[in-house]
Amino acid sequence: MKKEKLRVVHFNYNRWGTLPKDMFHSFGSSKIRYIYLISNELAVLYLSSFRYLKYLVKLVLTRNFIKQIYMYHLPNLRYLNLDHNKIEEIPNFCDVNNESYIPKLNNLILNKNYVAQIHIQTFNCLPKLQIIKLKGIPIRQLRSNIFANLHILKIIWLNDLADLEFIEKYAFNCTSCLKLSISNNKIQFHRIDRYNPNFIFAFCRHLSHLYLQRNSFLNVNATLVHTILSPLVNLQVLNLASSQLIDLPLNLFPQMKNLRTLDIRANSLNSDDINHETLGNMSSLKSLDISANVIALINERSFSQTTLSSLRTINLAKNAFSCTCELKWFFQEN
Repeated sequence: MKKEKLRVVHFNYNRWGTLPKDMFHSFGSSKIRYIYLISNELAVLYLSSFRYLKYLVKLVLTRNFIKQIYMYHLPNLRYLNLDHNKIEEIPNFCDVNNESYIPKLNNLILNKNYVAQIHIQTFNCLPKLQIIKLKGIPIRQLRSNIFANLHILKIIWLNDLADLEFIEKYAFNCTSCLKLSISNNKIQFHRIDRYNPNFIFAFCRHLSHLYLQRNSFLNVNATLVHTILSPLVNLQVLNLASSQLIDLPLNLFPQMKNLRTLDIRANSLNSDDINHETLGNMSSLKSLDISANVIALINERSFSQTTLSSLRTINLAKNAFSCTCELKWFFQEN
C-alpha cells in the first residue's frame, strides 16, 4: 500500500478495546487528514496514538466507551467528535506550560456524554474554537463565564439537558456568539429564582439564531418575555415553538430589524396576540409559523402592510378559525 496517497481512513465497527500507542508509527510519511473510529469499544483514549499523523485535521470517535482521555499535542487537529461516550470530565486542554494541546481546534463535539460540570477554566487553551456541542449531558447548573474566554466562538449547542436546574447570571457571556440552541431543556421561565431574566441574554447581543423551543413560558406574562428577549436586537431566526407561550409582548419583534424567521407554532396564542403591535412593520420577516395555536380570527388588523409585503411563507395550519366574513380579506386581491 502506498501510504503517501492515503487521506481518509475508517476503522469503524471493529470492536477494538485499545489503540497501540505506536499504531501509526509507519504512517509518518502519509498525509492522512481524516480518521474515523466509530462504534468500537475504546475505554481510554491516548491522543499520543495519533502523534505521527502530521496532517490530521479530523478525528471522529463516536459511540465508544471512552471515559478517560490522555492529552497529547496534535497541532493541526481542527475537528474532534466524541459523541456518545462515557466522559465525565472534560479534559484539560492546557499543557504544563499553559499552551494548548490542540491549538487549531475549531469544532468540539461532546454530545451524549456524562459531563456533569463545566467550570470557567474548562475551555481554556482553545483559542480557535468556533463550534461547541454539548447536547444531552447531565449538567444541573450552567455557570457564569464558561464561554467567556473563547473569543471567536460562534455556535453553542446546549439542548436536551434534562437535568438542568439553574442558569447563572453570565452563563451566556459570549460576545462573539452567533447561534445558540438551548431547546428541549424544560427551562421554566416563570422560575426567576433559577435564572436572571435581565441578564440571561444580555451578554450575547450579537446572536443571529436562537432556538428556545420545547421549554416552558407557562405563566410568563408579556412583560417578562420582553425582558428576556429584548437585548437580542440582531436576531435573524427565533424559534419559540412548543414553549407554552400564552402572550406575546408588544413592540418586541418589530425591534428585531433583521428577523427573517419567527417560529411560534404549537403554543396557546389567540387572535388578540396577532396584531400590529406584536407583529407590525417587520420589513425583514420572510417566514412566520403560527400554526397549532388557538387563533380564531385573522383579519386586516392582524398584520401591517409592511409585514404582509415582506412575508414569503406563513403557516396558519391547525388553528380553529371561526367562519366569519372578516376572513374574506385574506383571499381578496389588493
